[in-house]
Amino acid sequence: MAPHIKGSNIKDRMFSLLQSAIYSDCDIIADDDTIKAHKFILAAVSPVFEEHFFGPFSQSNFYMPYSASITAQILKAAYQQPIYISSKREAREIRDAAEYLQMAELWKIVDNYIENSNKQTSSKHAILT
Repeated sequence: MAPHIKGSNIKDRMFSLLQSAIYSDCDIIADDDTIKAHKFILAAVSPVFEEHFFGPFSQSNFYMPYSASITAQILKAAYQQPIYISSKREAREIRDAAEYLQMAELWKIVDNYIENSNKQTSSKHAILT
Protein backbone atom coordinates (compact mmCIF):
# COMPACT_ATOMS: atom_id res chain seq x y z
CA MET A 1 0.00 0.00 0.00
CA ALA A 2 1.31 3.44 -0.93
CA PRO A 3 1.99 5.98 1.84
CA HIS A 4 -0.77 8.45 2.54
CA ILE A 5 -0.27 12.18 3.04
CA LYS A 6 -2.74 13.31 5.69
CA GLY A 7 -4.70 16.53 5.61
CA SER A 8 -7.40 18.25 3.62
CA ASN A 9 -5.55 21.48 2.81
CA ILE A 10 -2.04 22.29 1.66
CA LYS A 11 -0.73 23.44 5.06
CA ASP A 12 -1.94 20.26 6.76
CA ARG A 13 -0.53 18.12 3.95
CA MET A 14 2.83 19.93 4.11
CA PHE A 15 2.96 19.34 7.87
CA SER A 16 2.14 15.68 7.29
CA LEU A 17 5.08 15.43 4.90
CA LEU A 18 7.46 16.89 7.47
CA GLN A 19 6.14 14.84 10.38
CA SER A 20 5.93 11.50 8.61
CA ALA A 21 8.92 11.81 6.25
CA ILE A 22 6.80 10.36 3.43
CA TYR A 23 8.71 10.73 0.15
CA SER A 24 11.68 12.35 1.92
CA ASP A 25 14.88 12.51 -0.09
CA CYS A 26 17.34 14.38 2.15
CA ASP A 27 18.53 14.63 5.72
CA ILE A 28 18.91 17.86 7.68
CA ILE A 29 21.40 17.30 10.48
CA ALA A 30 21.74 19.52 13.56
CA ASP A 31 23.53 18.51 16.73
CA ASP A 32 22.89 14.77 16.95
CA ASP A 33 19.44 14.96 15.35
CA THR A 34 18.54 14.04 11.80
CA ILE A 35 15.32 15.28 10.25
CA LYS A 36 14.04 13.74 7.04
CA ALA A 37 12.96 16.40 4.55
CA HIS A 38 12.23 17.09 0.89
CA LYS A 39 14.78 18.76 -1.37
CA PHE A 40 12.23 20.42 -3.62
CA ILE A 41 10.32 22.04 -0.75
CA LEU A 42 13.50 23.33 0.87
CA ALA A 43 14.89 24.56 -2.45
CA ALA A 44 11.66 26.48 -3.03
CA VAL A 45 12.15 28.51 0.18
CA SER A 46 15.93 28.90 0.26
CA PRO A 47 18.53 29.57 -2.43
CA VAL A 48 21.09 28.01 -0.09
CA PHE A 49 19.14 24.73 0.00
CA GLU A 50 18.59 24.96 -3.76
CA GLU A 51 22.33 25.24 -4.46
CA HIS A 52 23.17 22.53 -1.96
CA PHE A 53 20.65 20.00 -3.27
CA PHE A 54 20.56 20.84 -6.98
CA GLY A 55 23.84 22.68 -7.72
CA PRO A 56 26.89 21.18 -9.41
CA PHE A 57 28.14 19.63 -6.15
CA SER A 58 24.74 18.49 -4.87
CA GLN A 59 24.45 16.39 -1.74
CA SER A 60 21.56 14.76 0.13
CA ASN A 61 22.71 15.70 3.63
CA PHE A 62 22.71 19.26 4.91
CA TYR A 63 24.51 20.06 8.15
CA MET A 64 22.90 23.00 9.94
CA PRO A 65 25.27 25.17 11.98
CA TYR A 66 22.42 25.82 14.45
CA SER A 67 20.91 23.84 17.30
CA ALA A 68 18.37 21.12 16.68
CA SER A 69 15.58 23.25 18.19
CA ILE A 70 16.34 26.23 15.92
CA THR A 71 16.63 23.90 12.93
CA ALA A 72 13.23 22.40 13.75
CA GLN A 73 11.72 25.90 13.82
CA ILE A 74 13.30 26.75 10.46
CA LEU A 75 11.94 23.55 8.91
CA LYS A 76 8.46 24.20 10.29
CA ALA A 77 8.55 27.61 8.62
CA ALA A 78 9.79 26.06 5.37
CA TYR A 79 6.82 23.70 5.44
CA GLN A 80 4.44 26.65 5.98
CA GLN A 81 3.73 25.95 9.66
CA PRO A 82 3.52 28.56 12.41
CA ILE A 83 6.56 28.81 14.60
CA TYR A 84 6.48 29.65 18.29
CA ILE A 85 9.08 31.91 19.84
CA SER A 86 9.61 31.90 23.58
CA SER A 87 12.40 34.47 23.97
CA LYS A 88 14.25 37.28 22.22
CA ARG A 89 17.34 35.08 22.17
CA GLU A 90 15.48 32.33 20.34
CA ALA A 91 14.05 34.92 17.94
CA ARG A 92 17.55 36.23 17.17
CA GLU A 93 18.81 32.69 16.53
CA ILE A 94 15.91 31.96 14.18
CA ARG A 95 16.50 35.27 12.41
CA ASP A 96 20.21 34.47 12.04
CA ALA A 97 19.42 31.02 10.64
CA ALA A 98 16.88 32.51 8.23
CA GLU A 99 19.48 35.03 7.09
CA TYR A 100 22.11 32.28 6.68
CA LEU A 101 19.68 30.27 4.52
CA GLN A 102 18.57 33.41 2.64
CA MET A 103 14.95 32.87 3.68
CA ALA A 104 14.16 36.57 3.29
CA GLU A 105 10.47 36.39 4.13
CA LEU A 106 11.06 34.54 7.41
CA TRP A 107 13.98 36.81 8.27
CA LYS A 108 11.75 39.89 7.86
CA ILE A 109 8.90 38.39 9.91
CA VAL A 110 11.19 37.45 12.80
CA ASP A 111 13.05 40.75 12.63
CA ASN A 112 9.72 42.55 12.90
CA TYR A 113 8.83 40.36 15.88
CA ILE A 114 12.10 41.32 17.59
CA GLU A 115 11.47 45.02 16.99
CA ASN A 116 7.97 44.77 18.46
CA SER A 117 8.66 42.25 21.24
CA ASN A 118 8.81 44.90 23.97
CA LYS A 119 5.19 45.81 23.26
CA GLN A 120 3.93 42.24 23.68
CA THR A 121 3.00 40.75 27.05
CA SER A 122 2.86 37.01 26.39
CA SER A 123 6.03 34.99 26.84
CA LYS A 124 5.34 32.68 23.89
CA HIS A 125 4.21 34.01 20.55
CA ALA A 126 3.13 32.37 17.33
CA ILE A 127 4.52 33.77 14.15
CA LEU A 128 2.57 32.82 11.10
CA THR A 129 4.87 32.19 8.18
